[in-house]
Amino acid sequence: MTRLPYESGIKPHRYNRDTSNDKWQHIWRFTNVVMAVFFFLAGYVQLNDPDPYIWIPVYVVPAVLGLGIAVLPQLSENVVWRFLCVAHIAVCFAGVIYTTVLVIEKSLDVMVNPLQHEEGRELAGLLIVIGWLSLSRFTSLGGTNPNQGAMNGLLLLTVGLSLLPLLFWGMCFVQGLSQKLPHCTETFTV
Repeated sequence: MTRLPYESGIKPHRYNRDTSNDKWQHIWRFTNVVMAVFFFLAGYVQLNDPDPYIWIPVYVVPAVLGLGIAVLPQLSENVVWRFLCVAHIAVCFAGVIYTTVLVIEKSLDVMVNPLQHEEGRELAGLLIVIGWLSLSRFTSLGGTNPNQGAMNGLLLLTVGLSLLPLLFWGMCFVQGLSQKLPHCTETFTV
């Protein structure tokens, strides 16, 4: 008669799970969902932009990539996912260079908050996309390495930073405050 693994004193893999590592993976998945929601919303508001064919993909691609990691964390090890991530970072980096030149041209005469101009907001969006995709692609956040104390600290910082864009965007809905904040001007006009 064959003994089952748990009868011989050896517990099957599912009983030996590292719950602290699972906690970090769940936090990483949740953070990816938060950022996917942010990027989908950012893509949605681009419908009123003069060039939505550029900006909707800029935001929807990282939303889909982040949602993919949230649903299936092993997807970040896939060659196609990694290539799409790096390719999108490269395209956005080219956009950062172009938009930076536009922002500099707009603010040559007077020093103003760059978020008062559409180009400044576009630059900020590109930097958020590059930062998020770089973090997702080039770190081992949410990974299975048990000795990743520094990565767990970085993950907590990432959770906080992922909530900032939604917080800043949510401030545009506060009556009276939306008129005072430069990043809210022309955000929701159709």
